Amino acid sequence: MNDARQAKRTQAMPYATVLGNGDGALGVIHALVRAGITVRHVYTNPGDCAHRSRFIRHAISAPAPDQGTALRDCLIEIGDQRPGSFLIPCNDASVLYVSLHRDALLNCFAMTVPTVTVLNQIIDKSVLYRRAIELGVPVPKTWFPDSVENLRDVSRRVAYPCLLKPAVSHRFFAAYGKKLVVASDRDGLESAFTDAHARGIVTLVSEIVEGDDTCLFHYRSYLDGGGRVLAELCTRKIRQHPAGFGVASFSRTIPMIGAIRAHTLSLLRHAGYRGVSSAEFKRDARDGQFKLLEINARPVLPERLFAEAGVNFSQIGYRDAVQNRAAGRGRRRRSFDDSSPAKCPDR
Repeated sequence: MNDARQAKRTQAMPYATVLGNGDGALGVIHALVRAGITVRHVYTNPGDCAHRSRFIRHAISAPAPDQGTALRDCLIEIGDQRPGSFLIPCNDASVLYVSLHRDALLNCFAMTVPTVTVLNQIIDKSVLYRRAIELGVPVPKTWFPDSVENLRDVSRRVAYPCLLKPAVSHRFFAAYGKKLVVASDRDGLESAFTDAHARGIVTLVSEIVEGDDTCLFHYRSYLDGGGRVLAELCTRKIRQHPAGFGVASFSRTIPMIGAIRAHTLSLLRHAGYRGVSSAEFKRDARDGQFKLLEINARPVLPERLFAEAGVNFSQIGYRDAVQNRAAGRGRRRRSFDDSSPAKCPDR
């Protein structure tokens, strides 16, 4: 294809609108541009690095998700400038926000973000773990205290050290700057729970699954609207930071592990989930079982590396969402001027 034809084809393709901050958003940007897709980046943190990427057509500052409907209105304004572009939120807060405002945003964006009902079955561990138990998916021994009084009963029965984990991660991380609390004794557990409970953050108590960081495995997949797997891969952590309960600093792709694939797909399909996800399991050193820790309903940090390895989840999501929108609503042509980015309300 000559340069003129390629330029015309690229101009005719719907944009991808990447929402969110950090390395995860930067990885998605790189993966989309690698596939020849024009990217707009909507960022809510001016100090973040992703919106400075030279690969972005437009970088647009927007209100944060915790500022009511301001971000929704900003996104609608952006979407109206180029209807049908692909909206891909890149962190937990953005995914949940888009899901909450999904009906309004579907008027101007193609997306795979599910309804709140579906999303909560995946990202809320208090729901996910209960469903996993019903479906025979191994999970760590877990308690679900709903009050300080109930927690005191749990604290007398649990083995220490244990974990206090948030049901939904992003609010806990925003409050404490970490993913969970390791409680070495009853007083520490009760203190951590009481503080989180006072902030309105739902938590659960979990045993620590034995094994070092190399016992952590991920199954990454993309499911279409019919529950079919369009792409998948399996990875294993070699190191993470901080050690024990952190983010992978070194992972490697490995042959598919049938057990974690089957467990994840049973949960995703039971929920009616569509789109990209990443399930984390830990192989218990005591019995060799792969035990579910969480499922992320969004792109993850190594997205760019996956694309370079030949599995471009962002491109697959773009094609699935844009093609389904075109098939469901028919092709529409609308004149617009994309020479300048949309302007959003002041933050």
